[in-house]
Amino acid sequence: MDLLHTSEYAVVFPTESRLDHMLCFDESGPCDRLNDGYWWEFAPRSQERWTGRIAPGMALFSHALATPSPWHCCIIMFGQAYLVDVAHPSRTVALPCPDVVNHAGGPSSSVLALITFTELIGIRKNGAWWVSKRLASDEIRNVCVDGEIVRGEGWIAATDTWTPFTLDAMTGNRIGGG
Repeated sequence: MDLLHTSEYAVVFPTESRLDHMLCFDESGPCDRLNDGYWWEFAPRSQERWTGRIAPGMALFSHALATPSPWHCCIIMFGQAYLVDVAHPSRTVALPCPDVVNHAGGPSSSVLALITFTELIGIRKNGAWWVSKRLASDEIRNVCVDGEIVRGEGWIAATDTWTPFTLDAMTGNRIGGG
């Protein structure tokens, strides 16, 4: 069963993976079917399939997401996001902030915005990513990607208010609000 399918790759739950084609992205030691972890199989259109073990984070949100880059996908396991270069698995990175709780935008947007409790992580069309500065005390809502900007609201505990913000989608820098 495909969890995610694009013109360049598919992401599936592995059925029978070969140990010589496994990579671990969780620093938990050598890849071994007996170790705990979540296994994903990546099938690039023009290369051999490979399997990766992904470590969970600290939130309940889990998803396989297409990104604006046709060669990257984003795997989120219990809040921990990984930017996977499907054709070059050794370039896969664990993104900071192990508390991703939602997302906005997607493959047809200028950026895929991953929403944490206090920041946004943006993944661009070239596979580059950024992390915004702190936008909220402990909750972000109503995030939308609109062309080259990202809008949303962050809850500020000191004032007990929802404060709007606007970010540059290419850099994650604040350009308005709050």
